[in-house]
Amino acid sequence: MEKKDEKEIEKDFDEIKKKFIKNHIDKEGFERFEEWVEKTATYPIKKKRIVLLIQRIPFVLLFLIIFIISFSLPSIYVPYIATITAILTFLAIFITCPIPFPFYSSPPNLEDWLSHHQDVMNAINWVFGDTPDAKNYVFWGDSRKLVLQKAFESAWYNRVWECLLIFDPPLNVIDLADEDGTRTALDAIQAFSLYIAYVAHCLALQINRVVPWSILNYTQEGLRILLDGREMFKNPDGTLYYIYYHVHGEAIPAPPDFTYSFFKQNNFIEFNRYQTIVRIINWCRDNLVHFFGGNTAQNMEAQWQYRGKPPVSRIINGTISEYNPELGRIHITAGCWGTLGFLRSIFRAVNIPVKLKSHHSHAQVCFISESLYLSHGDDPYSKFSKVTPLPTEVSQLAPGESLLPPAEEILIDQTVYNEWYVGGDELVGRRPPELAIIYLPDYLLHWHCKDKEAGRSHEDSVAYQEFLKNFFSIEFLEEQRLWERMDEKIAAWGGCDALPRADEIVGTSSPDFSYNYCGVFFAIFFIVFCISFLF
Repeated sequence: MEKKDEKEIEKDFDEIKKKFIKNHIDKEGFERFEEWVEKTATYPIKKKRIVLLIQRIPFVLLFLIIFIISFSLPSIYVPYIATITAILTFLAIFITCPIPFPFYSSPPNLEDWLSHHQDVMNAINWVFGDTPDAKNYVFWGDSRKLVLQKAFESAWYNRVWECLLIFDPPLNVIDLADEDGTRTALDAIQAFSLYIAYVAHCLALQINRVVPWSILNYTQEGLRILLDGREMFKNPDGTLYYIYYHVHGEAIPAPPDFTYSFFKQNNFIEFNRYQTIVRIINWCRDNLVHFFGGNTAQNMEAQWQYRGKPPVSRIINGTISEYNPELGRIHITAGCWGTLGFLRSIFRAVNIPVKLKSHHSHAQVCFISESLYLSHGDDPYSKFSKVTPLPTEVSQLAPGESLLPPAEEILIDQTVYNEWYVGGDELVGRRPPELAIIYLPDYLLHWHCKDKEAGRSHEDSVAYQEFLKNFFSIEFLEEQRLWERMDEKIAAWGGCDALPRADEIVGTSSPDFSYNYCGVFFAIFFIVFCISFLF
């Protein structure tokens, strides 16, 4: 059989993509799509977008201070000194800002690179439907390998995905009645396109050294979570690709460039995986809200405006729930399984593998590269994980946080996890109650006030019976002086009436997704720089 050249393969794929779109879009819409394709085909490659982030703040501030001081000098010197310091400031920013997909190097041939990194290549697998077994990258054939190469180049240059058909959220091909349980399935082209986009993105981050960590140090399990298509979809019938909550979590991945931008625009990527994870846990605590009602298509649509599992992009951007429209746009998650799916999806966009764990039918989260866990998917936004600090406790706050306990304390390590859930049989979600008896959250204080007003004993109190009894004995809590300490903290607030309202506890406001600090600095700097020549 004669081997097709690259142009013929691209033409075949374009025809398949057009045929798919024609079946999903009305005639007028398809004609507009064809017109768009003809126009964009003549466009040159767009200039590469550079996402700027100041890393060497001391240098920038130093040059900026000199720049400002220069205005106090005789006017004859101002243009010269201002120009020099302006250039130095620009270089300090430009040279040290991370460039996600640099324009100064060309993307390598993926097949060659993968041949020198066998562990990575072995993890790239996809079930194509013509066989129930997954095919490794080695056996994909030239056309499919070319699709990955083109997507890799798109990721490298941070431009529109080539050869891929990606909708966000994707089209759920299952027609669900209002009371049907939520199921989500994608057709072969949508599923493969989304999978290929993530593989291409992952490899672009790795090869271009965009994030401070490397996938080359991961175990085969970690690589599989990031690169194996079965970690995103299941293909039981050879035609449709399903998202199963007990395999993938209750969330539909957003395109990787969208999710990666969420990290970059909000400065969530730190110098190591651990701090990056902590930043996201803090965001979840400040923003995520547990969904309301059951797992039906109608209920999902009422909260995410999508008849299927919650799209990650809508969790990030927020939606207006039909049940609580007065709250405005909020970040709703589908409980512990939804948060698991959300975290698996978003961390895949920065090459951090997240493993599904479960206990007593509840989801738990495992950050396998750090051997850290959430004892329950709901832990970050548990009311026991939100403590308004007293003025005397503000010093305990971690940078960027406005609530106690520090977000890092919500995580548990491997030793604790083994003790609770491998060698023992603790209930899920033990960590927030454990933190509650240390930090005394607002929610617990409110219930203590109600218990005292009702004249309940410590053992009969709601605070104990409903929230703590399953984890701690009354004797243990008495030894910890729980009730005496709650009385002391309530007094420090000025009494029960002065307590922060437990139903209004919020953390730091959600960072503006579209806000670019470096861009704003350049705008201000450019204006001041131009004004300097008027003196």
